[in-house]
This record gives sequence, structure tokens and C-alpha cells, in this order.
Amino acid sequence: MTILNGNVSQDLKELKNKYDAIVVGSGAGGGLVSEKLSLSGLSVLLIEMGPYKTAKDFNLNEGEAYLSLYQDGTNRYTKDKGIKVLQGRCVGGGTTVNWTSIFRTPDLVLSHWKDHYGWSQKMIADYKNKFSYIESKFNISQWQMPPNENNHILKKGLDKLNITNDVIPRNVKDCHNLGYCGMGCPKDAKQSTLVTCVPHFLKNKGTLLHSAEVQKFVEGKSDMTVTLSNGLKIKSDHLFICSGGVGSPTLLKRSSLKDDKQLVGKRTFLHPVIASSAIFEDEVLPFYGAPQSVYSDHFIENSKGCGFKLEVPPVHPVLLSSIVPFHGKEHRNALKSISNLNAIISLFRDGFHKESVGGSVSLNEYQKPEVDYQNICGIALENR
Repeated sequence: MTILNGNVSQDLKELKNKYDAIVVGSGAGGGLVSEKLSLSGLSVLLIEMGPYKTAKDFNLNEGEAYLSLYQDGTNRYTKDKGIKVLQGRCVGGGTTVNWTSIFRTPDLVLSHWKDHYGWSQKMIADYKNKFSYIESKFNISQWQMPPNENNHILKKGLDKLNITNDVIPRNVKDCHNLGYCGMGCPKDAKQSTLVTCVPHFLKNKGTLLHSAEVQKFVEGKSDMTVTLSNGLKIKSDHLFICSGGVGSPTLLKRSSLKDDKQLVGKRTFLHPVIASSAIFEDEVLPFYGAPQSVYSDHFIENSKGCGFKLEVPPVHPVLLSSIVPFHGKEHRNALKSISNLNAIISLFRDGFHKESVGGSVSLNEYQKPEVDYQNICGIALENR
């Protein structure tokens, strides 16, 4: 097992000059890719810009978790500050800090890929055949425990309105139902790549370099040269960029990749969220229990190219304080009501409307990513 810290000069001396493959990013994509590559007997270096934190480090403290496990300490926003972008920045990436809601790709989406991007029936069939493997590997199944009150309020409302709803599948094993999933799981119940793929990768003689940012790469005649932000250069026969929808185009742009059609960083789709909340007489305690266990796709299935999914978010003090649209006394009163607060989120299904253009990722003056998102489902946002 080789785990190296990019902030420690002695660790960097242990790196080889060249690897068969380098994987950038250890989340849902990079974690699984690195494991598969290591199983083939290749020498593989997995590079993660965030720290290596494990269950013993996850103390359910919002202030510490957000600063150490998220991009920009949860302060990543779109260019106009209109959309807050929560992204993991740690070993395991988003899978370490997500709320454990895992869905199969819907048939509506697969049909869209077929009609608009030329997917054949065989491609779709091959894709769907992998669902069972992924669900088994990451222990994904519908949540069997009763929903917490935050989720139950959503279900009661949907049932009263005769709106279809269902139970959310979660990637957990022996879950303690704590409700602090967004801060890392202290029981290793969340089956993230941190506790599944990465340990297998390390057991297969893979090398993990954490707390190290890849600045750029250069493609040579027979190999790649990857340059870290501290200037260290490492060669590789193959390079896999798995840094997500923001990190991947950022690295491509910093590497001056040939882009004749100017497509790198374009059509970057988020799922913009609108939240609604209410204060109830009875306690809701939205910070306890499985964060998400009830959902409805009613307003997606009955839409024409857009629509939204209904879910609830977990509500913790620091996260709530950053999104409550009040100041002073009103802000304080809202936070004091947290035990009785229910929140519901509408997640827009952007990218399927014929006029959807999504957002774009560019580089700012410091060569860091800047996300511009001016259009949702074909509707301009300049007047929001």
C-alpha cells in the first residue's frame, strides 16, 4: 500500500519517474477506473487534489468538514454568484460527501441519447447491463427504514395530491441513520470509492498521491508528461482525466489542448435547485436520519424536455445559514427555528430542452475554473 502526501517533500521523492497510467481524480469515475487498471497489473498513479481523510477523521463538524472536504470550502459559485456549486475535494471526491442517493439512468434519458446522440440499441443494452454490477459493488438498494420527518412531510404532501413518489436507492451498508452524510461517514457505512475502489486499488499495488493538484499535461510522441502545481513532472503512457464536469475542462484548458471547435468547457450542465421551506409546530429535526429517502419524478415525466425532481435536503446549521435569504434578526430567527424546519428542493433536469445550452467553464486570471451559467432549460437568467 503506497499513500503519498503531495504536501510532504519526502513523500514526493518516492514517486517513480514514469507510470503505465495516471488517473486524475478519485471520485465516482477515477476511483473505479484506477481500481480496474490496477487489476490488470499496470503500474498506476492516482492523483487527488484534496486530502486523504478516513472514518476516524469524520467528526460530524460542519465547519471542519466543509473546509477540508469541499471545493473552495463550499464557496464555489457560478460567475454571477447565482448558483452555489457543491463539489467534493478529497479522496473519494463527491462519493465521500454526497447524500447517498443513487439512481439508475432513467429510460427517458437513454431515449434522449438514442434520438439525439446516435446511441444504438446495443449500446443502450450494454449500458443497462452494467446497472446490476454497479448496484452490487456499491451496495445500492432502496432504503428500508421509515423516512425521517423531513422526508415524511414530502411524502404526505405528495400522497395527498395524488402525485406519484417512491423510495430513493442508497449506497450504504450497515448504515447508522445518523444524517450527517455530507460531512463524511464516520462508520464507513457509505459505500463511496473511498471505502470500496481505493482500498482495492492500493491492495493491487497502486500508488495514491493526495493533496496534489495537476496543473497541466503535455502529450508527447509516445507518452504524456503530467506537471503538478509545484512543478514536479511525471510521465505516463496513458492519462485518464476524471475530475468531474468542472475540474476536467479546467485541466484541459490549462494544458492548451487543441480545440479547433472551441468545445472544451461548453455544455456544462448542473442541476440547478430551487428550495422551499416551512416552519412546523411539531419538531422535524431535519438534521437527523437518512438525508434523502423520498422522491418524485412526476414533474419530469410529465414535462416537455425540462421538468424537475422533488426531494428534500438535509438541513444543518452552517449549510442553512449560507442559503437563508435574510439578514440580521430575521436570519437569526430562521436559524433558531431549524428543529421545526422542513425544506423541499426542486432539481431542474437541464440539458434536454432543444434550446438548453447549459453553462461554460473557463479559466480566470489565476488559472482557476470559472463557471458561467446563464440559461436553464432554454430560459435566460439575466433578470433573476
